[in-house]
Amino acid sequence: MCGRYILSQAAMAERYFRVHGTPWSRSFNVAPTQQVPVVRMRVGKRVGETMRWGLIPYFANGEPPKFSTINARIETVETAASYKGPWLLAPM
Repeated sequence: MCGRYILSQAAMAERYFRVHGTPWSRSFNVAPTQQVPVVRMRVGKRVGETMRWGLIPYFANGEPPKFSTINARIETVETAASYKGPWLLAPM
């Protein structure tokens, strides 16, 4: 997985997901740990918000770790301390 992406079509995303008034803006260098756009369900409606890109493992007590947690390798996702908790809780 690449560690960066381009957000150049925020208006198109708003129309596609049927959300309006999002805090999204164009960016040509979106990187891990930045605030990134997401679409969530709130009270049965789609809402556009921004969230921090990356996983903060449960054992970090809410503090972002010093190591990157954006790329999970399939070979170790079930055993790596950073990912095994969320992996086990994920619906199958």
